[in-house]
Amino acid sequence: MTITHSEMVMKLAKTGEAIYASMSPQKLHVWHMASCLMGEAGEVLSRDSSDNLKEELGDLEFYLSGLNSGLLIMLKVKHNLTKEEQYFNPYISLTIEACNIFDVCKKWFIYEKELDRNKLMLNIARYEFYRDVILLENNLTLKEVLQANMDKLAKRYGADFTYSNKAAQERVDKQA
Repeated sequence: MTITHSEMVMKLAKTGEAIYASMSPQKLHVWHMASCLMGEAGEVLSRDSSDNLKEELGDLEFYLSGLNSGLLIMLKVKHNLTKEEQYFNPYISLTIEACNIFDVCKKWFIYEKELDRNKLMLNIARYEFYRDVILLENNLTLKEVLQANMDKLAKRYGADFTYSNKAAQERVDKQA
């Protein structure tokens, strides 16, 4: 039997209905946080200024914090990197770790495998290591980045931080 690649994909891809049937509020929250973590890591790679870097690092921390709280993970993990891992470009390495975090989560909510918390915590610890290197290289502190993120989101959603699609779309914090 000869089959095209597109036909194979149609046969093997898990349907939206099957994914939807296996979802829970917790899995949807984790999907949201993990997928946005990857997008923000890409924005760190394409940053155009140190102010933009601070903003994007703040966004990364927002989604990482959401992921941690969604999975009830409290991380106090040592950065346990090999010498080779320590010499990678920290921006690329941070993006790779964001992708690895998403991959662990994807296997949980798409393949319905048991969540590999050890692998997830290792990837998050590595992500934090590379984040810390980037902060150091740019004379930034995590506290400063988190405060900038809170200030930005207060402009967008108001001091009470009430989410709305309208405010998310309008992004008043981005207007000059």
